[in-house]
Amino acid sequence: MAPVTMATEREKLHLIDQVSAEQLKQKKYALYAAEAEDEDLQALFSRLAQSSGQHEEKLQELLRETGLAIQPH
Repeated sequence: MAPVTMATEREKLHLIDQVSAEQLKQKKYALYAAEAEDEDLQALFSRLAQSSGQHEEKLQELLRETGLAIQPH
């Protein structure tokens, strides 16, 4: 991925907000998967949690390229 060299403060704040949103989604989906009785729903929520984790990783990568990083919760 090409390095992000000129991210504005607004863009950085947006990335931080998006990371927080993905972390929250990941936690919720994992909880839903654990509480679901139906195996298909368990699998669906597990896949959604994994997908949110991947999105968070990409956003974290962008933040590192801008010189920022936030710690996972």
